[in-house]
Amino acid sequence: MDQLYRRHAGQLTAACSSYFGMVNLAMAEDMVQDTFIAALSDWNEKGIPNDPKSWLFKICKNKSLNLVAKQKKVLRNKSALYEGEGIDRFFLDHEIQDQQLRWLFATAIPTFSPRMRMIFMLRTLHGIRVREIATLLLLSEASVQKMYERARAQIKGQLEKTSVPDLDHSKERLPSVLNALYLIYTLGYDQPWQADSGQDLCYDALELTRSLVHKPTYQVADTYALYSLMLFQIARLPARISGDGVFQDLQQQDRSLWNAELIQLGIIQLNKSKTPESLSKYHLEATIASLHCTAASWASTPWKQIVVLYRLLLNAFPTPFIKLNLSIALLYAEGHSIALEYLKDQHFSLFSQNYQYHATLSRIYQAGTNLLQAKYHLGMALHYARAQPVKSYLQRRLDSMKQEV
Repeated sequence: MDQLYRRHAGQLTAACSSYFGMVNLAMAEDMVQDTFIAALSDWNEKGIPNDPKSWLFKICKNKSLNLVAKQKKVLRNKSALYEGEGIDRFFLDHEIQDQQLRWLFATAIPTFSPRMRMIFMLRTLHGIRVREIATLLLLSEASVQKMYERARAQIKGQLEKTSVPDLDHSKERLPSVLNALYLIYTLGYDQPWQADSGQDLCYDALELTRSLVHKPTYQVADTYALYSLMLFQIARLPARISGDGVFQDLQQQDRSLWNAELIQLGIIQLNKSKTPESLSKYHLEATIASLHCTAASWASTPWKQIVVLYRLLLNAFPTPFIKLNLSIALLYAEGHSIALEYLKDQHFSLFSQNYQYHATLSRIYQAGTNLLQAKYHLGMALHYARAQPVKSYLQRRLDSMKQEV
């Protein structure tokens, strides 16, 4: 049920909210919750249907129709765009992706602060959990929840329209839309072991970005660059989990499992993105990903070039995640002492409770043959890691390290 909710809750919310009007967002969200509660009750008794998605969409549509019939006065400010149209169109399979795209632009509300806007977009479109948004944006869960509630209150007070009627006239919202798609993809890519939820987020973000690439209005450098980044990363997904379900880092991956066609398509899209002024985070990250994808082996990876790109990325977009990646690149380009000196100079605060931070420190200490510190930080990484494939990967590293002593 959690996997189905991750996959379809955002689609259902977009359909209901587009029909009811954004001012009735809370009602739309309640409708989606009621649908999944009904599914739990019915499926516990009768078993899971052959086509769970169709069941969910049918029940949600019927519940929406019943609500319209009973509470017409409650449904305020229904968008003029859809007046007189039936609800059926909002639940058609071929409308779902365009519906999600329209809703994504609709939720990129310019009057919100950038941070509030992103929280509202992520929470509304895909039902991404507060905890996950907090991790992505490096905020506390309380702050995320507070900003989301404030966004909903502002919408209700301002009587915002349902959605952007014409996507061709919404270009000013594109940067927020691209950033939301980037974060959705990042969340899915960071949990590849969840085949029915993590990877679904990746493919959903990829398809929505591909839709933008095919719309003339949005055929701009940043859109092509983000699309190429997603293609490079998704090409490596088959190699990130071993046959026995253990996470594989880039050095361990079987490169023969990488999708060569997607890598080639990524190169084509990256070339389309290159303009004299193109130096967004999407271009830099896509270029780094392309260097990894086109390296014949781990040993032949152009680490010095990657260090340069990460420094450019860090200067423009300083985040703890980029600092960690730069430290790894420094390790292989310039040695463990420089990587350790760089990492110790950084201030990670809340991020120091992230398993990736300690796993990175462990790798650097191990390269410097300081096994005591390497084992300590690997143990901390195990403590903070949540997903079992990652814990298994870290445990294998720790067991291997103990044998070296």
